[in-house]
Amino acid sequence: MVAERIFFVAGKEFADYLTSRKFLVILALLLMLTLLGMHRGVDRYNQDLES
Repeated sequence: MVAERIFFVAGKEFADYLTSRKFLVILALLLMLTLLGMHRGVDRYNQDLES
């Protein structure tokens, strides 16, 4: 019974954390950096194949 309450509260806190503005902004920045790195890596790979 105590464990159920702990998991319930933990679930609510985790959901609040995932939907916070700060978390979403950081996630968006990391996603943009990842996509930029992937794009540059693919370009460099293609250049290496051509030479």
